[in-house]
Amino acid sequence: MTEDHIDTATLRDWLEGGRPVTVLDIRTGEDRSQWSIPDSVHIDAYNELKQGRPGPLAEAELPKENPVVTICNMGKISQVAAKVLRDRGFDALFLEGGMKSWSLAWNTAEVPIGSTILVSSNFGVPERVACPILFLARHRARD
Repeated sequence: MTEDHIDTATLRDWLEGGRPVTVLDIRTGEDRSQWSIPDSVHIDAYNELKQGRPGPLAEAELPKENPVVTICNMGKISQVAAKVLRDRGFDALFLEGGMKSWSLAWNTAEVPIGSTILVSSNFGVPERVACPILFLARHRARD
């Protein structure tokens, strides 16, 4: 993590560890309806920010006692959102790589079963689908 952004692993650690943080999803309602980070707050500011205007973030009411992590699809517009919030006095960071990065890092697991390794991953499928794709690899499990 640097002064202006946070990586996916660090955000995941914060959320899993119960660290107080406001995850602010600034994507359009349509994008958010595809999937979102659980317990994130939604303020549809994407189009306004993309046009260089703060839009609803100019007066958004968010807790100032916790860091705010802004989220968009790829991490570019959420960078602008974090700057708008920092200018208003918030401790604001943007998620590096956005939801694309989150989708690639949050839910892959390898489980050894006998001499086979089972790999389970959603590969960015919304968690509400709840149907992971399973692959069986023909590798020996390591001792």
